[in-house]
Amino acid sequence: MIPAAAPNRARRLGSVALVLLGAVACTGTQPDATAPKFVLKPTGDADLDALQRLAVEAPLDELFAHAAIFQSLRTSPYPKDPILWHGVDRMTREIIDNKNRRVDPLIVGSLIQAIAGTARPADDSLRDRIPALRARKLELEATGDAVLDELRRLVRYAPIEEFLQHAPRFLATRNTSYPQDANLWMGVWRMARAVSDGRAESLDKQTLESIAAAIEGDRRPESPSLREFLPTLKLKAAVAPR
Repeated sequence: MIPAAAPNRARRLGSVALVLLGAVACTGTQPDATAPKFVLKPTGDADLDALQRLAVEAPLDELFAHAAIFQSLRTSPYPKDPILWHGVDRMTREIIDNKNRRVDPLIVGSLIQAIAGTARPADDSLRDRIPALRARKLELEATGDAVLDELRRLVRYAPIEEFLQHAPRFLATRNTSYPQDANLWMGVWRMARAVSDGRAESLDKQTLESIAAAIEGDRRPESPSLREFLPTLKLKAAVAPR
């Protein structure tokens, strides 16, 4: 059932088709009535057959229950399969339209990445959904701390020009209240990179010194690359107006 060209994948994922195909009997729910009428034909690949059934015929609850493995297999062995892209279409519509649908933010992120990274998605309208998907991802990631959520939004989605406008407040709040938040460290990297690239001429001496101080005070072993920005930051700070 699985092509001989993929023996390693067969050994690693040999039970995928059985699990996904068996899900029909386990759920007891009806297929999605809104799905277009695709005619599914055996492909000779049991995993692909199971994924296509999920994409087209499975109820949304079942599709989301298997979203992680669906996205993993769709992205790697079958990135151009148009039937599987219909599964992406169904999930993205549901995420945007149904605010009660609880989805792992990592799944939403993987859908955004898949759409943004594909030269020609099967449905051109998918790209138009990226802003709404990002907004839903932020909702799903909400911590209950409005200040932290806003800082994370700036880090992940604000254009660099907007982010730099908020740099003094961002640094003061991050350094005081959230010094270990891994998401906010990406903001420090974004600012340091902008300074290094000559895109942060608006930053004053105090802000540049704050970025450098944050990096110098970082003791995380996984982030040595941040220190590469220190010479440029200090040089810029030395000549910047207060």
